[in-house]
This record gives sequence, C-alpha cells and structure tokens, in this order.
Amino acid sequence: ESAASASDGTIQLTWKATGGGESGYEVYRSNSKRKGYKLIGTVAVQNGVSEYAFEDSDITFGKKYYYKVRCTDTYCYSIRFGSA
Repeated sequence: ESAASASDGTIQLTWKATGGGESGYEVYRSNSKRKGYKLIGTVAVQNGVSEYAFEDSDITFGKKYYYKVRCTDTYCYSIRFGSA
C-alpha cells in the first residue's frame, strides 16, 4: 500500500487486491488520523487485476490527509494508509 503526492495537486493511492472475493473498494479520507473519515470514492474490482489505484484531486497543497481503503465484501479487512 502506498500514498504519494504528485506535483500537479493530486495524491495517488495504490494497493494490492485482498483476494477475498471482494466486489469493490471504498476510499475514505480524513484530516485526523483517528476520526472523521468520509467516503470520497469507490473502485470496482476487475478480473485479473492484482493492484488498484485511486487519485484524489480534491486536496489543498501543504495540508496533511489520512486515508483508509475498505473492501466492500463482508469478509474483507481494511487496508490503512499513512498520511500524505
């Protein structure tokens, strides 16, 4: 899992598929590490794809963000990213 800031004012998140029969992923963002996460997007699972990405372009330069990615199947686990 990784989060990288790009020079064009976006943050690119990447993660590997959980392989647990998930149907998609939900991407959450917060300004606080522990609370206030809000859904900012979804990514659909595609056959044969082992790595996924999401680009967050609704950001303010110099501000710190925290992300979580959660798969949308009951048996999946959350993937947590650090700050970006």
